[in-house]
Amino acid sequence: MVFGFMTACFAAFAQADYAFKVLASKGANEYKSGDSWQPIKTGISLKKGDELRVPENAYLGLVSSTGKPVHPS
Repeated sequence: MVFGFMTACFAAFAQADYAFKVLASKGANEYKSGDSWQPIKTGISLKKGDELRVPENAYLGLVSSTGKPVHPS
């Protein structure tokens, strides 16, 4: 029982490593983490402070670390 509780606590803290995860990306979406812009790929984690570029007619579907979906426009 103690092991299960410790595992649950660890999982809760591990979720705070990122602000968002990319669920879907269509178009030439990019993110800036540090000094360089990089293409966004499905499944990557975005941290607090990362910048996003979502051009016209592109789509980006994100899920926050709390599990809520986000669709930036």
